Parts: sequence; C-alpha cells; structure tokens
Amino acid sequence: MNQILHSGQSQFTDMVGGKPLGLTIAWINRRNIQLAPSVPKPDFIFSDIASLIPLIEGMA
Repeated sequence: MNQILHSGQSQFTDMVGGKPLGLTIAWINRRNIQLAPSVPKPDFIFSDIASLIPLIEGMA
C-alpha cells in the first residue's frame, strides 16, 4: 500500500492545504507555537525534524 506523509512547519500552508486532501500531516513546530483555531489539527506534532525519523521508519 502506498502512503503519503506530508511534513512541514507552516500551519497555514501545510495543514490548511493538506488535511482537506486527506493527507497525513506531521507538523514540525520548532517554535512551540499554538495551533490557530481555524487550522485543521495535524496527525503528528514534532519539535524538530529529527523527531520525525522514527515515524517514517515505522511506516516503511
């Protein structure tokens, strides 16, 4: 099965753009900011890109 994981740091372009398409979203929230109420909740939240590696390895 093919899987798509979109990761990004902008809640407005990455989550608002990706969630309506049905993508699994990993938000890299480096600055520990609050999610805006108008933004769809991401599937995963990480504080840095390195923290994403175990998730990707688990999807393989």
